Amino acid sequence: MLAESPYLDNKGLLWLFHYMLASNASLVIWSIAFNELPVRKAEVDLGEITQVLTSASDKWSELTLKKKAPAELRGAIRCYTEEIFSPLDLITHVGGTKYEFNSNTAIIPPLVWLSSLLVYRDQYYPGAPSLEIPLIVDGNFSPGRIFRQNQASVRKALDELHNAGLLSVEVRSGLDQVRFKRDTTWLSAATHYLKGESR
Repeated sequence: MLAESPYLDNKGLLWLFHYMLASNASLVIWSIAFNELPVRKAEVDLGEITQVLTSASDKWSELTLKKKAPAELRGAIRCYTEEIFSPLDLITHVGGTKYEFNSNTAIIPPLVWLSSLLVYRDQYYPGAPSLEIPLIVDGNFSPGRIFRQNQASVRKALDELHNAGLLSVEVRSGLDQVRFKRDTTWLSAATHYLKGESR
Protein backbone atom coordinates (compact mmCIF):
# COMPACT_ATOMS: atom_id res chain seq x y z
CA MET A 1 0.00 0.00 0.00
CA LEU A 2 2.83 2.43 0.84
CA ALA A 3 4.34 1.81 -2.59
CA GLU A 4 1.13 3.13 -4.17
CA SER A 5 0.64 5.92 -1.59
CA PRO A 6 4.14 6.90 -0.42
CA TYR A 7 2.91 9.76 1.78
CA LEU A 8 0.77 7.60 4.07
CA ASP A 9 3.63 7.23 6.52
CA ASN A 10 4.05 11.02 6.68
CA LYS A 11 2.94 12.07 10.15
CA GLY A 12 2.01 15.61 9.12
CA LEU A 13 -0.24 14.28 6.37
CA LEU A 14 -1.83 11.90 8.89
CA TRP A 15 -2.66 14.93 11.05
CA LEU A 16 -4.31 16.58 8.05
CA PHE A 17 -6.28 13.43 7.17
CA HIS A 18 -7.33 13.12 10.81
CA TYR A 19 -8.55 16.70 10.82
CA MET A 20 -10.48 16.31 7.57
CA LEU A 21 -12.26 13.20 8.81
CA ALA A 22 -12.95 14.27 12.39
CA SER A 23 -14.11 17.78 11.46
CA ASN A 24 -16.65 16.57 8.90
CA ALA A 25 -20.05 16.85 10.57
CA SER A 26 -21.49 14.51 7.93
CA LEU A 27 -19.34 11.70 9.34
CA VAL A 28 -21.45 11.60 12.49
CA ILE A 29 -19.69 8.84 14.39
CA TRP A 30 -16.18 10.11 13.61
CA SER A 31 -17.04 13.71 14.48
CA ILE A 32 -18.70 12.69 17.75
CA ALA A 33 -15.53 10.82 18.69
CA PHE A 34 -13.37 13.93 18.37
CA ASN A 35 -15.66 16.94 18.58
CA GLU A 36 -17.96 15.88 21.43
CA LEU A 37 -16.70 12.97 23.51
CA PRO A 38 -13.25 14.28 24.46
CA VAL A 39 -14.64 17.68 25.40
CA ARG A 40 -16.64 16.07 28.17
CA LYS A 41 -13.75 14.13 29.71
CA ALA A 42 -10.38 12.70 28.77
CA GLU A 43 -11.33 9.09 29.51
CA VAL A 44 -14.24 7.62 27.59
CA ASP A 45 -16.04 4.34 28.21
CA LEU A 46 -17.47 3.08 24.95
CA GLY A 47 -19.85 0.89 26.92
CA GLU A 48 -21.69 4.07 28.00
CA ILE A 49 -21.79 5.71 24.61
CA THR A 50 -25.49 5.34 23.73
CA GLN A 51 -26.52 8.56 25.48
CA VAL A 52 -24.12 10.66 23.43
CA LEU A 53 -25.15 8.94 20.22
CA THR A 54 -28.83 9.45 21.03
CA SER A 55 -28.32 13.22 21.12
CA ALA A 56 -26.58 13.06 17.73
CA SER A 57 -29.54 11.91 15.70
CA ASP A 58 -33.24 11.40 16.28
CA LYS A 59 -33.47 9.52 12.97
CA TRP A 60 -31.58 6.41 14.05
CA SER A 61 -33.35 3.22 15.06
CA GLU A 62 -32.84 1.66 18.48
CA LEU A 63 -30.81 -1.15 16.87
CA THR A 64 -28.51 1.39 15.21
CA LEU A 65 -28.04 3.31 18.46
CA LYS A 66 -27.36 0.29 20.61
CA LYS A 67 -25.41 -1.97 18.25
CA LYS A 68 -24.31 -0.52 14.91
CA ALA A 69 -23.22 2.99 15.96
CA PRO A 70 -21.10 1.83 18.94
CA ALA A 71 -19.49 -0.82 16.71
CA GLU A 72 -18.65 1.84 14.11
CA LEU A 73 -17.27 4.10 16.83
CA ARG A 74 -15.05 1.27 18.10
CA GLY A 75 -13.81 0.82 14.53
CA ALA A 76 -12.95 4.52 14.24
CA ILE A 77 -11.15 4.47 17.59
CA ARG A 78 -9.21 1.36 16.58
CA CYS A 79 -7.77 3.40 13.67
CA TYR A 80 -6.04 5.50 16.37
CA THR A 81 -4.94 2.72 18.68
CA GLU A 82 -3.90 -0.03 16.26
CA GLU A 83 -4.04 1.18 12.68
CA ILE A 84 -3.23 4.10 10.36
CA PHE A 85 -3.55 6.96 12.87
CA SER A 86 -1.75 5.26 15.78
CA PRO A 87 1.48 7.30 15.18
CA LEU A 88 -0.47 10.42 16.26
CA ASP A 89 -0.79 9.08 19.82
CA LEU A 90 -4.21 10.69 20.18
CA ILE A 91 -5.97 7.78 21.87
CA THR A 92 -4.70 5.22 24.37
CA HIS A 93 -6.58 2.01 25.13
CA VAL A 94 -6.76 2.00 28.92
CA GLY A 95 -8.40 -1.42 29.14
CA GLY A 96 -11.69 -3.12 28.38
CA THR A 97 -13.99 -0.54 26.81
CA LYS A 98 -12.10 2.45 28.25
CA TYR A 99 -10.00 4.81 26.16
CA GLU A 100 -8.09 7.94 27.03
CA PHE A 101 -7.99 10.91 24.65
CA ASN A 102 -4.54 12.49 24.86
CA SER A 103 -3.77 16.20 24.48
CA ASN A 104 -0.77 18.12 23.14
CA THR A 105 0.96 14.90 22.07
CA ALA A 106 2.96 16.34 19.19
CA ILE A 107 4.20 19.40 17.38
CA ILE A 108 2.10 19.68 14.24
CA PRO A 109 3.95 21.14 11.22
CA PRO A 110 3.01 24.78 10.50
CA LEU A 111 1.84 24.13 6.93
CA VAL A 112 -0.40 21.32 8.20
CA TRP A 113 -1.88 23.80 10.69
CA LEU A 114 -2.44 26.26 7.86
CA SER A 115 -4.04 23.66 5.63
CA SER A 116 -6.33 22.55 8.47
CA LEU A 117 -7.27 26.14 9.30
CA LEU A 118 -8.27 26.69 5.68
CA VAL A 119 -10.28 23.46 5.58
CA TYR A 120 -12.08 24.66 8.73
CA ARG A 121 -12.70 28.09 7.25
CA ASP A 122 -13.94 26.66 3.94
CA GLN A 123 -16.26 24.14 5.62
CA TYR A 124 -17.83 26.32 8.29
CA TYR A 125 -17.08 29.97 7.38
CA PRO A 126 -16.78 29.97 3.57
CA GLY A 127 -15.23 33.12 2.17
CA ALA A 128 -14.32 34.55 5.58
CA PRO A 129 -11.07 36.57 5.31
CA SER A 130 -10.31 36.05 9.01
CA LEU A 131 -11.21 33.90 12.01
CA GLU A 132 -11.24 34.68 15.72
CA ILE A 133 -8.46 32.87 17.57
CA PRO A 134 -10.73 31.63 20.42
CA LEU A 135 -12.85 29.99 17.71
CA ILE A 136 -9.76 28.28 16.26
CA VAL A 137 -8.78 27.07 19.72
CA ASP A 138 -12.08 25.55 20.84
CA GLY A 139 -14.91 26.14 18.36
CA ASN A 140 -16.97 23.23 17.11
CA PHE A 141 -14.85 21.22 14.64
CA SER A 142 -11.95 23.68 15.02
CA PRO A 143 -8.35 22.55 14.51
CA GLY A 144 -7.49 23.25 18.15
CA ARG A 145 -10.33 21.05 19.33
CA ILE A 146 -9.87 18.22 16.80
CA PHE A 147 -6.06 18.22 17.26
CA ARG A 148 -6.61 18.36 21.07
CA GLN A 149 -4.16 21.24 21.44
CA ASN A 150 -4.44 23.76 24.26
CA GLN A 151 -4.62 27.51 23.73
CA ALA A 152 -0.88 28.04 24.24
CA SER A 153 -0.03 25.43 21.59
CA VAL A 154 -2.51 26.87 19.10
CA ARG A 155 -1.22 30.42 19.60
CA LYS A 156 2.36 29.23 19.22
CA ALA A 157 1.48 27.56 15.90
CA LEU A 158 -0.31 30.71 14.71
CA ASP A 159 2.68 32.86 15.67
CA GLU A 160 4.96 30.57 13.65
CA LEU A 161 2.68 30.94 10.63
CA HIS A 162 2.63 34.72 11.14
CA ASN A 163 6.43 34.90 11.40
CA ALA A 164 6.74 32.85 8.21
CA GLY A 165 4.43 35.30 6.41
CA LEU A 166 1.77 32.64 5.76
CA LEU A 167 -1.04 34.48 7.57
CA SER A 168 -1.43 37.53 9.80
CA VAL A 169 -2.12 37.37 13.53
CA GLU A 170 -3.98 40.52 14.59
CA VAL A 171 -4.15 41.19 18.31
CA ARG A 172 -4.21 44.98 18.51
CA SER A 173 -7.15 47.38 18.80
CA GLY A 174 -9.36 44.78 20.44
CA LEU A 175 -8.74 42.18 17.72
CA ASP A 176 -7.79 38.58 18.43
CA GLN A 177 -7.88 36.96 15.04
CA VAL A 178 -5.95 35.57 12.11
CA ARG A 179 -6.27 36.95 8.60
CA PHE A 180 -5.69 34.65 5.65
CA LYS A 181 -3.88 35.43 2.42
CA ARG A 182 -6.22 35.46 -0.57
CA ASP A 183 -4.17 33.20 -2.81
CA THR A 184 -3.54 30.43 -0.26
CA THR A 185 -5.78 27.35 -0.26
CA TRP A 186 -5.71 24.31 1.97
CA LEU A 187 -4.50 22.26 -0.99
CA SER A 188 -1.67 24.65 -1.85
CA ALA A 189 -0.53 24.64 1.80
CA ALA A 190 -0.60 20.83 1.87
CA THR A 191 1.29 20.67 -1.42
CA HIS A 192 4.02 23.00 -0.13
CA TYR A 193 4.27 20.86 3.01
CA LEU A 194 4.68 17.63 1.02
CA LYS A 195 7.31 19.26 -1.17
CA GLY A 196 9.27 20.10 1.95
CA GLU A 197 8.80 23.84 1.52
CA SER A 198 8.38 26.18 4.46
CA ARG A 199 6.17 28.69 2.61
